[in-house]
Amino acid sequence: MIPSLVKDGRLDTVKPLGNEIIHPDATGNNDGTDGSTPSEGNFTFSRGSNLAATRVDVNGLIEKGRENLLLQSNQFDTTWSNVLGGSIISGQGGYDGSNDAWIITSSSPSSGRLSQGVSGSGVHTMSIYAKAGSTNWMRFYMVGSPIAQAWFDLENGQIGTKTATNIDTKIEAVGATGWYRCSITSNLSLIEMRIYPSSGDGEGGGIGSIYIQDCQVEKSLVATDYIETGASTAQAGILEDLPRLDYSGSCPALLLEPQRSNFIQHSEYALDSSWTTQKATLTANALTSPEGVDNAVKFLEDASTGRHRSYTLYNTPAGTHCVSVFMKDGNRGYGFLHWAMEGGDGRFSIVVDLSDGEVVDTMGFSGSEVIVDYGTEDYGNGWYRAYIVGTKASSNNSYANFGLASSDNDANNSGTPSYTGDGTHYAYFYGMQLETGSYPTSYIPTYGSAVTRSVDFAEAVFTENDIAPTGGTTLFIEFETSGEVDTTPNTGGFYLKNNAGTLGHWGMSFGYGDRIYSNYKNGSTIQWDGATPENTLCKVAFQLVNGGKSFLNGTTKATTSVDWSTRQLGQLELQYGTRVKQAVLFPTILTDSECIALTTI
Repeated sequence: MIPSLVKDGRLDTVKPLGNEIIHPDATGNNDGTDGSTPSEGNFTFSRGSNLAATRVDVNGLIEKGRENLLLQSNQFDTTWSNVLGGSIISGQGGYDGSNDAWIITSSSPSSGRLSQGVSGSGVHTMSIYAKAGSTNWMRFYMVGSPIAQAWFDLENGQIGTKTATNIDTKIEAVGATGWYRCSITSNLSLIEMRIYPSSGDGEGGGIGSIYIQDCQVEKSLVATDYIETGASTAQAGILEDLPRLDYSGSCPALLLEPQRSNFIQHSEYALDSSWTTQKATLTANALTSPEGVDNAVKFLEDASTGRHRSYTLYNTPAGTHCVSVFMKDGNRGYGFLHWAMEGGDGRFSIVVDLSDGEVVDTMGFSGSEVIVDYGTEDYGNGWYRAYIVGTKASSNNSYANFGLASSDNDANNSGTPSYTGDGTHYAYFYGMQLETGSYPTSYIPTYGSAVTRSVDFAEAVFTENDIAPTGGTTLFIEFETSGEVDTTPNTGGFYLKNNAGTLGHWGMSFGYGDRIYSNYKNGSTIQWDGATPENTLCKVAFQLVNGGKSFLNGTTKATTSVDWSTRQLGQLELQYGTRVKQAVLFPTILTDSECIALTTI
């Protein structure tokens, strides 16, 4: 796989086969052949209809899907409601050196404005590029419950009056002289956004003109890179069906995951009423998070004695779940993650040394609950993702907590650290997640309600029998197992099928705890199985000929007498449960010794 050969809904092979639309070349064949190669061999890819998925990008940062919820975001004489009573003129010099800016002039002293209806609930950020004209002030307004607004001095780059409910208000000098990016972040039920030329700080409107360009409304705690829209909204980043080439390892790997939901309503904005904070003060947007933007929360302890923490309550079903949060040191030295699985029972905490991410203490008690796993993952730049996996017996309320610890032995009988603070020590937190499953999956951001990321699915379709012609072929796949617990046979992994998807196939299946299976399915049973630790690197080869074998990590695992040339194999499916590093279909049968050498780790 090559990162540049990725499109929404498509993952191309290293050698694009007949892909004249996406990757044309000078010959018109697009594959270096004589033009006879069919348009096949690339993977179609699907995940779902939302922007819930994330990945670790080439810079080591969490990349999200983003959407500008406005229409005609820089065409202010179209979808926008114009009650300026004056003029709106395009073709003005912009902050980016273009002539794409607009000058809007109001002749109404109190109500002259541009507006657009946009609805949504939860955390939203509204931003625009603006410059002073004949008046220096702009009023920026989100209509909703509660309202959110601010006045910006476009002459001096200052913030004037603003509503107390604003989570954040910013003005930043950008590009050409005199231009600023102005933004407001609020947690609200949004109805409409408005732009007013204003005669002064706190004035409803005014007579005069300002320059504007590139407006955006998005579900986010910060204003992200601008996304141009037209007659419909537009997206950027990790799109609905974009294959996720994840760089959390030494090289990009295709990240395939099961469907997961983050039950936490506000995964980043811990100042929402769904959270309770004790013996501490939180500050939103206080530091750069693993996402690379300033949306981490600062957690400052007070000077009292007790548990310095924030927690949120959710009803979760019986079964195995995983809670996780990102944490980074300020000057406290230790942070903790706590999960009360069965309300007041089933409590468990881990204390993390924030200098190196080591779990230095555990504490808690349980009844019928079982702690399955816990640990941390290094996300770079001092950030660690702490996680706890546990199994609960019934459906009821669960408490997810994060907070500070003063040392590696602050245990008490409640299962959470308790100590006397001094009002000066702090740490940073980001991205709380509570999901059903036996391990932490990639981060799912939420801004006011639970969010579900759909299952990843990739499929390559060939001409029937190209996978296993009479002479035979060899399939090699290198991947890491996820350890996903699944009691359904043939769920997750990868498979060879015919183009109808109904004939026998040979592939890898993950399920029944931490076992891996090699299957030939045509009414027959599992060929072999063996316990393999979770998150283990695997190299697998399949000989597809009249008869054949499967190999795993340098060992012959199964033999079949099936004549694969009669199976009309035409599909290779990659399903969740794997981080696929490479997949190769050799146009010949490799010998047993070659397969053993190829799969030896």
